[in-house]
Amino acid sequence: MFIFCRGLGIEVRDFGGSWRDGFAFLAIIDAIKSNLINYAAMQHASNKTRLETAFSVAERELGIARLLDPEDVDVPQPDEKSIMTYVAQFLHRYPEPRVGSVILTDSYKTHTEGALNISILIL
Repeated sequence: MFIFCRGLGIEVRDFGGSWRDGFAFLAIIDAIKSNLINYAAMQHASNKTRLETAFSVAERELGIARLLDPEDVDVPQPDEKSIMTYVAQFLHRYPEPRVGSVILTDSYKTHTEGALNISILIL
């Protein structure tokens, strides 16, 4: 899976460490509604600042329940099920892509749901 957002290529290999720096969360938010994220400011921010920004903006602007804190994700091995559950909220709340977006779908096995289809919007 690969997310490309505003000239920023983000490789997502899993639902663990790939999300640790916060950029994948920011890209999903921007793909749903542009101009909520200041990428120039985020480029030099810490992982915790990017994660806090993503979780706060998602809750405030997109209505996504804050299930994670930066301290949950910015660890050597973040809990994959927790990240999957959080990302799934975006997909349930915003199933339709923004005009001009492309959808990339991948499947991941979970213990509780069988296969979880994850759609990532690419700008």
